[in-house]
Amino acid sequence: MRVLFIVPSLKNAGPVIVVYDLVHLLIKRGHKCCVCYFDKVEELSFNCDVVQISMRQKINFSDYDIVHTHGYRPQLYVFLHKSWNKSSTRFVTTMHNYLFSDFGYTYGKIRGLIYGTLYLLVNLRADKIVALSKDAQHYYSRFLPSCKLTYAYNTRVCDFSKKLSTEEERELLAFRGESARLVGTSCALCPEGLGFDNPSPSGTSTNKILYYWGW
Repeated sequence: MRVLFIVPSLKNAGPVIVVYDLVHLLIKRGHKCCVCYFDKVEELSFNCDVVQISMRQKINFSDYDIVHTHGYRPQLYVFLHKSWNKSSTRFVTTMHNYLFSDFGYTYGKIRGLIYGTLYLLVNLRADKIVALSKDAQHYYSRFLPSCKLTYAYNTRVCDFSKKLSTEEERELLAFRGESARLVGTSCALCPEGLGFDNPSPSGTSTNKILYYWGW
């Protein structure tokens, strides 16, 4: 299978890390991948073909079985260049947030509404729109055709053979304290936009819980 990923840049953050792991796993299973990007930020090194493109430059999508976009500009690129004729290539986009909450937080209420609406419009040309959870899929069902929606949880490729050093263990225990529980996750620094909730079943807890966010 031939898979093309389109991302804003090769920055070591956010959705690009998701693509980095997907490429690693797909190549490991014998598939061929290519990554295209716009901005010359090259912090991650992919073990596949990598090509910097511009919005005006055309890609022959028929060379690929799947085109997978992450972000507004990548999906806008597909919106502009995808042929209106029937094609065997499948176009997939992943929504990495709760759109209007995230954009409202980032750009303000009015601009967030405008940018979010434009983002939804360009997604209409995707064959499949992937949310990151069942709840996010339900959220997007209010704005997009349910037949296009699905969900897939993000994961990370981790080397579990690596152990914390004695100093790292000491620092972690000192940070946590004696009674608090430490909850770690890999995400950006805006848990509201990503839909993180209180993990306590009742929504409140008398126990101290420390959260650690970061890539």
